[in-house]
Amino acid sequence: MRSGVRVESAALEMVRFAPRRVVLPPGQPQSVRVSARPAPELPDGEYRIHLTFNGIPDVAPVSEESQGEAQGLQIRLIPIYAISIPVIVRKGQVEASAAISNPRLESRPDGGSFLKLDMVRDGNGSVFGELRVLRRGQSDPVFYVRGIAVYPEVTARELTLNLTSEQAAEFYGNLRFEYREFPENGGALLASFEGEIGQGG
Repeated sequence: MRSGVRVESAALEMVRFAPRRVVLPPGQPQSVRVSARPAPELPDGEYRIHLTFNGIPDVAPVSEESQGEAQGLQIRLIPIYAISIPVIVRKGQVEASAAISNPRLESRPDGGSFLKLDMVRDGNGSVFGELRVLRRGQSDPVFYVRGIAVYPEVTARELTLNLTSEQAAEFYGNLRFEYREFPENGGALLASFEGEIGQGG
């Protein structure tokens, strides 16, 4: 079994990117070249790192005038915003399968609803895609969400999604839940469940 620390260390060693530091003016694009060279002795599997970009604000120095007016300890908090982009490298034979089960609605304290369902992943790769909830005879989904992932270090997860009252009202009768790859990646069916949805607390 590969630990998360060892996997991340191996990914850091194989991935190269340039430039190493980017100063991006507002509204201007910047390309970052990313390459991966897995070592031949590295076991087959999926390896992942994250590229993180931070917005570094210009911090004005504290003036002598404001320093003179200060009484006691002063703390100045400046938020720094960041975006993290996963980089996934797959080496050799990588396979993954998924299953979904037990879809249910649960009430929120504010009067809304959660859609919950159980997801299971098997294999040495991740699954990533979109969830569609369909009613028989209708082509348009009653609910749709993108960007649902289960990574190799996790074999099971409980998915919790917020529903509006209008969306929750559509969850009745026999429904089909489909977990699919993105259409631009082929749209393959990863997992499905068909039946009536349960009601929680």
